[in-house]
Parts: sequence; C-alpha cells; structure tokens
Amino acid sequence: MISQKGCLNFSKAALVFTALFFTIASTSTYSWECKYSTLSNGLVAYYPFNGDFNDSVGYLAPASNYGAFFTYDRFGNSNGAIGFSGSQYAIISGLGSILSGSQTGVTVTAWYYINKSHLGFNSGFIQNPQNQAAPAIRISVGGPPDYVISGDLGGWGGYQGAYDVTTSTPFPVGSWHQITAVIPVGSLPLYFLDGVACTWGNPLPQNPTVPLNFNCNYCVGTSWEVNKAMLLPGYLMNGAISNLRFYNRALSSNEISALYTLEATPSREDLTNGLVAWYYGGSTNDQSGNGNNLKSVEVTLTNGINGEANSAFFLMDQVPI
Repeated sequence: MISQKGCLNFSKAALVFTALFFTIASTSTYSWECKYSTLSNGLVAYYPFNGDFNDSVGYLAPASNYGAFFTYDRFGNSNGAIGFSGSQYAIISGLGSILSGSQTGVTVTAWYYINKSHLGFNSGFIQNPQNQAAPAIRISVGGPPDYVISGDLGGWGGYQGAYDVTTSTPFPVGSWHQITAVIPVGSLPLYFLDGVACTWGNPLPQNPTVPLNFNCNYCVGTSWEVNKAMLLPGYLMNGAISNLRFYNRALSSNEISALYTLEATPSREDLTNGLVAWYYGGSTNDQSGNGNNLKSVEVTLTNGINGEANSAFFLMDQVPI
C-alpha cells in the first residue's frame, strides 16, 4: 500500500509491476512513464512479430502467413521480426472493421528493413473491393536509385482526393527505420520517417472530411486490392517488418516522435511487458484488465500534471490494493 501523503497523477499512467504492491518510481522514471502513456490510447491492434503472428492487443486473430519467415530485429534479437525475400507476405483480417468510423483519423506505424536489392514494395490495403472509390492506407518505398517513401493515404479512385502520392524523403536501405502513416480527418495526411514528417511531392494528398470506413484485409509485405493480394514485382517486399501498430485515431506529431524514441530503445520497447495494473484518468479501476482495482481511502480527485480537471488523485492517507 501507499502510506505516504502526496499527489499522484494518474492521467499520464501509473504503472504497477508487482502483484501485491503499488510502488511510486523515482522522479526520473515517473516522468518517463508520463511521457509515453498516451501511446496506448486508441491502439486497436499491435503485431510485434516477435516469434508469432499474434495481435498483442487481442482484438484480432493472428495474421495468416504466406511464407514470411522470422528474422533478427533492429536490436539483434532472433525471431524479433518477419522477413521477406520478394515472394512472401502475411494478411491481417478484420482490421477494417475496428478502424472504421473514426472521427479523428487513423495511424499505422511499423519498423522496416529494406535490402539493397529491393525493387520497391507496397504494404497495406487499397479498399477497393468492387473497383469503387474508397479510402486507402498503403505504405510504399520505391526502388533504386531514390527509394523514396510513397503510397496512398486517404484517397483511392477519386475518393476525397489524390492517390499514389510521393514524398521527397528517401528511405535509407540496409538499416532499420520506422515509418508512420497518419490520416487525420480534416487536415493533410503525412508520412513520418523516424518520427520526423516527410515532405510531400506533387500531387498533394487530400484528407477525407468524413469518418473513414474500411472493409478490406491488410497485407504485410504487399498490398491488398480488389479482394486479392498483389503478387507483382514492385509490390512484394525484400526486407523485414516489426512492431506493426494500428490506431483508430490520428497521433499527434509529438506522440509520433515519442513513439519513435520509445521503440528505438531496447529496454523500453514495450511497456506492457510485466504490466500488472494501470490507473489513469481519475479512475480507481485497473485499466490493464487484470482486475486490480484500487479501494480508495480518503482519496479525492484533483488536477493532473497538465492541469486536467479530475485526472489525478490526492492521497490523504492510504490506498490499499
């Protein structure tokens, strides 16, 4: 239990790493936890590809594998990523249903390694089941000599804007880098490389002004179009992918930068490892799903670290778990 008086902010995340005790970490550790806590908000699917094809969030079934193999990730961990040599891919089914209807947008982010023999690839879906105008999420890296980041974000077949859009940002082949695609409803979609926004070429994409609705599968290592995986040269990847995340909201540029910093550090790659309890938003309920709800004794709500009303607890005496 906590027997020390003080003000503890739950709006940013309080993490418990033992089954019996809620402990307050050091100031530096606590500040670090606060910085990254919002990165779980809106996370609807997460495929680390660290030895299996499972969704760590638990909403979706494991990805169906069509020849992709496990390989080393950016930290040198074996079975830490899935690899491709130009003929393999994996399919995530049901993703469209949990991304659809977002009022703020969607975000897709992952780490990519591209071999120097790479000829270009697509990863994602173009929601076009009957050759109709529809939203799209497709992350592409072109072939030599430029290897620029491109794809489709928000528009396909005339749906609310242009498609096959290209940035002027090259992807550094032969090393691991994070690509994030954001489609915020009401503003310009963007690609980010290692947490930094890419510069658009011509034409500029146009973002949908209505909630996005998808009903396609998502291909990892190629793209999905007209109810089939694209198995053509230039669509299939030669490289590797890890830590594929899907959000049903548009992450801010600060959050994207924070996610890059988080995932670029081996020891802090995944905050869910060993997470026993999680409290935030002024609620005494355990948000980790483990049922370790707090039994408050002389606890009152107060402002959080950024001034948010009723988003922190003022601990008058003890809060036993």
